[in-house]
Formats: sequence, C-alpha cells, structure tokens
Amino acid sequence: MADIETIRGGGHRLRQVREARQMTQMDVERATAARYGTEARVFAQQVSRIEKGQFDKPPILDLLRVGEVLGLKPDDIAEMFGLWPRQGEAPDLDSRVQELVNLSQQAPLDIREEMLSQIEVVVALTRAKLRQRLLEREGSEGIPGPHESRRPSRTSNGPTHISGGARAPEDDDDADDG
Repeated sequence: MADIETIRGGGHRLRQVREARQMTQMDVERATAARYGTEARVFAQQVSRIEKGQFDKPPILDLLRVGEVLGLKPDDIAEMFGLWPRQGEAPDLDSRVQELVNLSQQAPLDIREEMLSQIEVVVALTRAKLRQRLLEREGSEGIPGPHESRRPSRTSNGPTHISGGARAPEDDDDADDG
C-alpha cells in the first residue's frame, strides 16, 4: 500500500471526480447500493473518510466500488491510491500468482470481488500468524517482546504480609554486620 500522502492525494482526486460528476457523497452511497446491493454499499461517511485520506489502508473494495460508480477503471483507482501498477506495468510475479491473476481477470466482476475479499482475509490471517510466530520466537530466545519491559524488574526487600497478620522473614543485609 502507498504512503499516507499518496492516499490523501488519491482521496482529493476522487472528490474532484465526484464533484465533476455533480454527485454528492449520498449519491455515491445510493449508486453503490443500487449496483452492489444494500449489504455491499459504500456509506457516505466512508466516502468522506476516503476523500479526506483518513485511512492508512483504505478498503480496496470500497475504492473500486466508488470508482466504478464514478466511471473510473480499477487502474485509475489503483493509480490514484498507489495500489498497484497499471496493466502493462505488471511487477515480476511468481508464475503461479501470475496464473491466478490471469484466471481471475476472466471471471465476472462479482466473482472477482468475492475472490478479492477472500484474499484479503487470507493475507490478514497470514500476517497475524507471522506476528504470533515472531513473538513466540522472541520469547523463546529471551528477547523481550513488544509489551515486555527491557529494564530489569526491581523486587521489594520490604516485609511481605501474609494473611492472618503473620509476617514472612525479612531479608536483612545488615544482620551480618554484628
């Protein structure tokens, strides 16, 4: 995903396109609901947040849906938000991944949307699992994890109170000085 300045610039350009089409954010919500159904619509508030660049990673499906109702191609949206290179500028992909890309481009748009949603879930789960493994590895190597302090803990040498009012023996370093 692109840096925050690219995302803000993309949101600004998207707003310019929407305004040039004389559409309100509510019009975009209605158009996405009409095209994709009420469950998959992009709410006006979401359009506003996208246009203001308030996302580190704006939802790709929302970007594509808004772009489509505004008459933009997926490559236009990708270029605006720095998502992927334009067709013809394809990055060097593993041959298996390139084969999947080619197959997906032959599928109808609704199937491609579903595939993209599933891929996003797989990516999120994979990232979570990798983070978990890194944390486990750091813990087993004695390296403090992100939530652990790097400072040695200090223990109190003061009296320890036990229920019933009894006290545990104190560890008094001065006892040997007699």
